[in-house]
Amino acid sequence: MEPAARDKDSKLYVRVALRCTLIVGSIVFVIFLVPRLVSLFFPFLVALAVAAIANPIVVRLNQNLKIPRRLLAILIDLLVFVLISSVIVFLFYAVISQVISLATTIETNWGAVFDSFESFDDAFVWLESVLPAPLAELLPHMQDNIVSSIKTASKDILNHVFTTITMLTSKAGSFFAGYIISIMAVYFVVSDYDSIRERAGRIAGPKATGTISMLTNAATTAAGGYIRAQFVLATCATMFMLVAFLAYRQPYALLLALALGVVDLLPIVGTIAVLAPWGIIEFVWGDVNKGVFLLLIGIAYTVLRKFIEPKVMGAQMGLHPLVALMSLFVGLKISGIWGAVLGPMALMLAISIFKSGLFDNTIADFKAVADDVSGIFS
Repeated sequence: MEPAARDKDSKLYVRVALRCTLIVGSIVFVIFLVPRLVSLFFPFLVALAVAAIANPIVVRLNQNLKIPRRLLAILIDLLVFVLISSVIVFLFYAVISQVISLATTIETNWGAVFDSFESFDDAFVWLESVLPAPLAELLPHMQDNIVSSIKTASKDILNHVFTTITMLTSKAGSFFAGYIISIMAVYFVVSDYDSIRERAGRIAGPKATGTISMLTNAATTAAGGYIRAQFVLATCATMFMLVAFLAYRQPYALLLALALGVVDLLPIVGTIAVLAPWGIIEFVWGDVNKGVFLLLIGIAYTVLRKFIEPKVMGAQMGLHPLVALMSLFVGLKISGIWGAVLGPMALMLAISIFKSGLFDNTIADFKAVADDVSGIFS
């Protein structure tokens, strides 16, 4: 091999080694350091996000109506403060009122609770009369297990409630401190958004600024596609449940369908987590038809969702349904439920980055190394 070719190959392998080191370092940085940095600078990241959303409106009002930018920043800050404070007050009021209502209802209907347990025992007597003898012999043991499970679950729920209340109380101070800092940061960032952006661009340089802008656009596109897909799936769940409940003549069909549609938005829960326990309770308490109906619609929609989810995700995020299905499965295997949630978003972000040409030189170097290795064995 000539010296020039040898020198060229050595530079190629040095570049590949450096690129591999950078890739591994970036992965470690994203996994271990980014979550910590986000928690440290969360109020200021919120302020940047609000400023980025509000800046086009601020610029237009400043140019057309000649309203000073700092006055607009104050107005936007007040608007954000009022909106977030209203949501917090509403949630706090809703939780407190629901807790008081629940406590009052339990106190008022305490006798009905014992009647429910008696009807629970009657349900097992009814089951014992209709089941074959071998299965009927298992009912007392099953009843003891169910009662024990109810006691254990009640104790766990109470412990979890007290633990959650203690945790929320201990973190209330830091939450409100972060909230006030976020409101203050929104004012400063909105009022000086253009100068902050220009200064950051000068420090980072044009190439890094372009890369950051491309990554931001790709992440925004991926997140927007995922959110649209989830709302489409939640709408499908609402319509499916509404039709099923109306056909069964279930009271409050629309309200229940809307509630299950909201539940379907939650990545860990899903409609089956609500319908299955509800159906089992109805079955045990003697309403076999309703219990079977609830279990059937829960299973039917779960199966239907598994079929339509890849197609909806692909259509909203610009992925082929098979690719979307693969990203869901791989994410589920890597990180469980949250991996299935973030898998399609991460894949779309990676595709957007590759399409931007950011890794063209890296891919070319890896191809050159692959050609060298294949030449050794040819």
